[in-house]
Amino acid sequence: MAFMSSCRPNILALNFDFRTFMSIKTRVLVTTGNGLIGNTLKYSKAVQFQNKFEFRYLESYIEKENISAIKRQVMDFSPEIIIHNAVKLPRGNQKNQVNLRLRNTETFQTVLDISETSSTRFVLAFTSYHVFNSYDFLPYKISNLVLDSTRHETWYAQSKVDELILAQDFNRKSNSDKIKFVMLPHMFGIHDNFEDGKRHFIADMILKISGAKSSHKDFVSFSTNEDQLLQFLNAEDLITFLLGDYLVSIEEFDFITILNKGVVMRLTDIIKFAASTLDYSGRVLFSESEESDFFRSMYFWEKNEEKNVESFYNALRSLLTRYN
Repeated sequence: MAFMSSCRPNILALNFDFRTFMSIKTRVLVTTGNGLIGNTLKYSKAVQFQNKFEFRYLESYIEKENISAIKRQVMDFSPEIIIHNAVKLPRGNQKNQVNLRLRNTETFQTVLDISETSSTRFVLAFTSYHVFNSYDFLPYKISNLVLDSTRHETWYAQSKVDELILAQDFNRKSNSDKIKFVMLPHMFGIHDNFEDGKRHFIADMILKISGAKSSHKDFVSFSTNEDQLLQFLNAEDLITFLLGDYLVSIEEFDFITILNKGVVMRLTDIIKFAASTLDYSGRVLFSESEESDFFRSMYFWEKNEEKNVESFYNALRSLLTRYN
């Protein structure tokens, strides 16, 4: 009995230590709470995973003028994971493309520099399948990546190539796999940015149709054709994947994770559905102009599950009703 009694405090102490260990949360710093992914993370999904993660959002986006203040914030928080959620930069300004590319690349380099001087174990960033040599590979493979910015026409694709090269050099020099990427399909969701010049395809489509309706226009036109496909993913599904699977086992993932989720849809079907749901009575016209950023089919896989298609239309309908 004496032996059993002497053991009891040790068992209680072991239980206490275990509970304390289990309560420790992974500290995650997000470089901005704005934009589609940042807003969805901040307002929709993070609360569901608050038992696993402690989130902190930078008070302001990283600029040359505030790097010192940003570094102090990072050091005070001491994040284990940094999610670099680049702010949505204005599109369509041809004269400013070089500056946009430079700004995006410099910001990513700053994130890498910060990760070196903190307790950060991993940096997660997002890239685009603009960096593939062709849009015809099915399925896409990492070997099809072309890390040569001169092969790409837009500043956005060029800056994504810049990021991948910087990350590869960083990992090589540090002999680590500290920098990770997730390659995304086209995103949409209720927290998208509906400001002019900063929109994703779905948001742009909604504003175009709703604008034609409010202006009583007889028609609205889009640059697409009956065969054009894109893969779409609800931003809330992305956050569920990141917080439910990715961040908890980030060590196991490759340098680039191609996110094979979402649904592949014909753009004409989506646009017709939007026009009908928004009660637009005018004609919807389609042209095959190559000037459209969305002219070529871009997707990862072609097979859709029925439940995913239903979920897509439900999410799209919910988004559309906000503008009806």
